Amino acid sequence: MLELSVATVLARLESGQAEGLLRPLDVALAEFVAAHVPAALAMHPPAERETLTAALTLAAALTSHQAGRGHVCLDLTQLAANPIQTLGMRVPPSGADLPEQTDSFAAWLGQPTVCAWLTADQLNASGLVSGAAMGFPLRLHGHRLYLLRAWTEEQRVAGALAARARRPPTLPDVAAVQQSLVDLFGVPRNLNDWGQRQAVALALTRQVLLLTGGPGTGKTTTVLRMLVALQWQRQAAGQALAVIKLAAPTGKAAVRLSSAVKAERDKLVAALPSLDPALSGSLPSEVVTLHRLLGVKAGSRHFAFNHTHPLAVDIVVVDEASMVDLSMMAALVDALPAHTTLILVGDRNQLASVEAGAVLGQLCAAHGDYPPEVATWLAAVTGHAPAPPVETAASGLAAHTAVLTHSFRFCGDSGIGRLAEAVRQGDVAATESVWRQQPPDLSRHSQWEALLNVLDSEAGYRPYLEAVAARPALVLTEGVPDAAQQAVLDAWATAVLGKLGHCQVLAALRQGAWGVDKLNQRLVSDLTKRGRLTYREGEVWYAGRPVMMTQNDYALGLMNGDVGVTLAWPTGGLRVAFYSGEGTASGIRWVSINRLPKVETALAITVHKSQGSEYTHALLVLPPHAGAPILSRELVYTALTRAKQHFTLFAPPPASGEPAARTAVFDVAVGRQILRESGLAEAVAGFGTGVTPLW
Repeated sequence: MLELSVATVLARLESGQAEGLLRPLDVALAEFVAAHVPAALAMHPPAERETLTAALTLAAALTSHQAGRGHVCLDLTQLAANPIQTLGMRVPPSGADLPEQTDSFAAWLGQPTVCAWLTADQLNASGLVSGAAMGFPLRLHGHRLYLLRAWTEEQRVAGALAARARRPPTLPDVAAVQQSLVDLFGVPRNLNDWGQRQAVALALTRQVLLLTGGPGTGKTTTVLRMLVALQWQRQAAGQALAVIKLAAPTGKAAVRLSSAVKAERDKLVAALPSLDPALSGSLPSEVVTLHRLLGVKAGSRHFAFNHTHPLAVDIVVVDEASMVDLSMMAALVDALPAHTTLILVGDRNQLASVEAGAVLGQLCAAHGDYPPEVATWLAAVTGHAPAPPVETAASGLAAHTAVLTHSFRFCGDSGIGRLAEAVRQGDVAATESVWRQQPPDLSRHSQWEALLNVLDSEAGYRPYLEAVAARPALVLTEGVPDAAQQAVLDAWATAVLGKLGHCQVLAALRQGAWGVDKLNQRLVSDLTKRGRLTYREGEVWYAGRPVMMTQNDYALGLMNGDVGVTLAWPTGGLRVAFYSGEGTASGIRWVSINRLPKVETALAITVHKSQGSEYTHALLVLPPHAGAPILSRELVYTALTRAKQHFTLFAPPPASGEPAARTAVFDVAVGRQILRESGLAEAVAGFGTGVTPLW
């Protein structure tokens, strides 16, 4: 049997940090455990104490490492079977010198005995990873090992969702719901909107609902009609109209959704002239960020609203829910009163949140498993029987999930639509078939100059840069614009921002020659050479520089992800214009460049940062090699579905002297799926009583 000392484990962990395979945080947690565990194991014999401490030390580092990769927990079964794949590490190639391979942390973990030695039974023997050991930083549940905070958050979310899901459904009168659906959607002519009708009907029976669908499937349309139907239901029951809040994870997503919701609301009110004014007035027209909804406290992880001070709200809708991480979801459910209905909306196939957890993807793993009486009722009110259930994983919310499949944005011959579906399924052959057909809304390049030509055209950044140059000729009295002059400046900024939003370069990576940082530098330099920008070497700020907020600034009212554009101010100097979600009649907020230290150039942004946005033309830049784990079908699908009318793929060849990749990077990414480890779906399905909150 393998025996490892604490000193050996710590030395290996330090080498893993030196190789860049572990974070300093991972090693620091391991060192903390190594220093404090022996005293807690004083009742064990010295040899056993040493072994258990070594095991807990290694387990702490690896669990923390997984949290850094977005996993909620460490699966010990997968770790023992394939440690390198589970941990997302790469062993040095077989041709490497033996000393290097022997000293590699990944190679050491890959030895057959090391991770197989780290078993649930061994960790349980310490007595420290069970529920009885309050405060210990690790928690073991079955074959999953959690950081204590992640375990607590997962249980909190599972408990809140399970409590809502357990409440038996009340099935409204069939005739009344049929009439409501006709009022909202018209007389059914085909099955294109059947999924929307079913989702609205299902919402009338549920206190928690998951609504998922791809681009253009009508999620916003469905949500607005869902809210009207829920208000009608309350009126019929003699209840007061519900207080409704709409939220999104980021400021950018909130602004985009606010515009979509307002347009959809106006369309719906116009289509229903007899709609009660009080009811139409109850429909929200503004979408706020989750941080703002919960009342974030600056400089802390805590919120003003929580279980002791809940929100005064009856229905909460969260759009772009695929971007919501476990911690934020825990904070949200913590702040909801028991009676509140929660509706989560998003595309389960998109990239998950940057932080740990893939809440929507986990919860939508199964759908359509309705109880017989609910399935019969849905068939009666919609005129179409529900599709057979899809069970890909344990889930307590299969009967609370509605899936929209018909795209109203992309017609049958749309290249973007067909390519997105092939990518979603991970079908490399099907994607290549779409490319070969050369649909007009798809293009791909491998030479930088070709991509630059696209960007320096009407389909690229040229309209935006020309709008930047079309500076209004204004002479300000005393350096301050009057109302008329301010209106001219705001109209200019609005035009520039609107044109900027038509096209966006998306980078797969942040670091490296083709990462977002280097890509922005290259774009700025080359567009300057073409006379499109007035950048000077060494400058940080210049007219036309698009910038993205990288953190929330509550004093300015700007959120992480908000995009602005740098423009020349009439009196000299530069200011940045942002769309204003609230507070100004013009819809433009001007900010001095001296007040914006936490921004980055946004000619190119990461795919992650693009979530919640849509562009007329989206361009994805892939690196020449597919080594980075983030290169996956989720990343390609997310980038592809940002495009409304045209999508361009740029994949450069390997540098001179480098070996050519045997398989195209795009194909490798499509064939690679990111599966984040979590026990959330199973926890919701099997949630019992007696879980003690640790707040």
